[in-house]
Amino acid sequence: MSALSKIRKEGFSVTLVDGLIGLAPKEKLSDEQRSYLKEHKAAIIEELQRETSELDLWVDCFTPNGDLLRVKADSPEHALWLARVNPRPKVTHEAQDLP
Repeated sequence: MSALSKIRKEGFSVTLVDGLIGLAPKEKLSDEQRSYLKEHKAAIIEELQRETSELDLWVDCFTPNGDLLRVKADSPEHALWLARVNPRPKVTHEAQDLP
């Protein structure tokens, strides 16, 4: 299993931002995981570069009533920003229909 796959399997979102590893949620990283990231940083960055060059940068965004929109980002940084500012809302369609 690759270093990138291992980190993702542990529940982290990993992206490449300005040549650096962008990881979320950072607050859940253990000291052991931080050490692992430092030790495998070059391999993770290389894999992320290969991955982002091969993939279109489509991000799931949501309207205020929860409808899904697929948005193509301009860059990995833009994709990370879109994901951060457009989480799935807790509002349901039924709540929108109330007077």
